[in-house]
Amino acid sequence: MPLNGKEIITLLGIPQGRTIGAAIRHLQQLHIDRGPQSREEAETALRAWAAQQGLTPAAAGRGNTTSPRVRCPASTDRYRIQ
Repeated sequence: MPLNGKEIITLLGIPQGRTIGAAIRHLQQLHIDRGPQSREEAETALRAWAAQQGLTPAAAGRGNTTSPRVRCPASTDRYRIQ
């Protein structure tokens, strides 16, 4: 697969979660249906899929648009997004 979960998060500008899993499954199905795809083809297909799903981040595909992670004072092992 030409993109991993972190790259999909960055590309689509959406947070980690079930939607990323759905995006990965979409790429896997494209691979089954159409064969191997280049990174550019996969990015184009994911952007089209995201639009169909109603995912409209402010700057999709323009770098990392996710919120910065900040240490939570309650635990050094946990993070929260602000």
